[in-house]
Amino acid sequence: MHRIDVPSAAAGNQFTEGSPAGGVPATTVTADWLNDVQGNIAEVVEAAGIELVKGDFGQLLGAIQALSTISLGAGGIATNDYVKIPFKDKATGSRRELIFQFGVASITGGSPLTVTLPIACTVFNKGFAQWGSAAFSGGVSSKGSFAVHSPTLGTITISPTDATGTFSVLWFSFGV
Repeated sequence: MHRIDVPSAAAGNQFTEGSPAGGVPATTVTADWLNDVQGNIAEVVEAAGIELVKGDFGQLLGAIQALSTISLGAGGIATNDYVKIPFKDKATGSRRELIFQFGVASITGGSPLTVTLPIACTVFNKGFAQWGSAAFSGGVSSKGSFAVHSPTLGTITISPTDATGTFSVLWFSFGV
């Protein structure tokens, strides 16, 4: 995009209505400038996944709102939930969403737990788990460490490697 840059533009690349009495011409609006502005506005609308429709004056606003809003899932922060963060894929130019999913699960040391994600990711899914510093129900003598596996695109499996007792874990997963 560029500011108007014709010889009849005012100082600072601004538009002027001109002054016939003072011999100052009005700014000439060129096809080059109009096509540049149109292309930039259309790019924002299309990046939001909105089809251009002649006469629809809410498309640019809708696109800005769609691209700047982080969608929170229906579950609420206290349960398994997700946040979608829109982005434009530089390689393909298409609109994508990074999906950050999270939740709390109860796990018993030594037993793997498979968590079904709120949204199955279609490209990749990487997850991890963390536990609190205080003992949870069942009395934890050793919280141990965890391995998080993604055997399918719709689940993660949390495998405690040296934990004992029953306790809560906070899990996270990232995907597209």
